[in-house]
Amino acid sequence: MFGLPERPVQLPTQRYMKNTYSGWAINIKRYLQGTVKLENALFDIGDRASSYAKGVFGDPFKLEPNAQSTVEEKGSNTPLVDTGELRDKWAFRTSYSGIITNSSYGG
Repeated sequence: MFGLPERPVQLPTQRYMKNTYSGWAINIKRYLQGTVKLENALFDIGDRASSYAKGVFGDPFKLEPNAQSTVEEKGSNTPLVDTGELRDKWAFRTSYSGIITNSSYGG
């Protein structure tokens, strides 16, 4: 749209979560064993994904780098970061059966 490159934050995050399956799946296992509540397991997954996604912003190795003209205008090659406001407000919410269990939303 408008000649701008795509900036998919979700796709690199999904790849990361898939590649680090054992790191977050342990909480699902604990839930199934009855040693942790579902909302805690979901919160851990959401928190891990959200933390990684925040790291995608501004990383030219995870996103298509800015065009040289953009780098010259901004003074840096930080895709999706001008002020950092979007990255700083990135949040998640977990739910099951339509009930919100956890949220990192500030509002």
